[in-house]
Amino acid sequence: MAKLLYTWSKDLVVCTNGHAVLDNDQKQLLKSRNIEVVEQAVTMFIGHEGKLRQVEFADGTRIERTGGFITPEWKPKASFQGSLGYEVNEFGGIATNEWGKSSVPGVYAAGDAAYVMPSQLIYAAAGGSKAAIGINMELTEEDFV
Repeated sequence: MAKLLYTWSKDLVVCTNGHAVLDNDQKQLLKSRNIEVVEQAVTMFIGHEGKLRQVEFADGTRIERTGGFITPEWKPKASFQGSLGYEVNEFGGIATNEWGKSSVPGVYAAGDAAYVMPSQLIYAAAGGSKAAIGINMELTEEDFV
């Protein structure tokens, strides 16, 4: 996100909200571009009439800011992991192979169920098509077992 925003403004501060999301190489890269990294938890956004003025951190320090972006945490809307027992991927979606097959026989997934990130209809449609091919291949093979 910082790399993308750097094309718009050179006055950037990355706030990790107390999470260790950046490794030392990433921090050094940002520092080399004069992008400050604040790793403390954010406790408050301060502003007036819908306009951001300051960001306050856990230790009480504040920085002046006039805008910001918040990276959401993407989570599946519905989870059947507890009842079906499939493996999840690093995004919290159903872990699948290239044909949409999960770790549980007969369970396939595509789209937002398999990769929990910003929805892209074209990716979901393509994933659904691949999963359909995978299901068809599996059903076809059943006749020859």
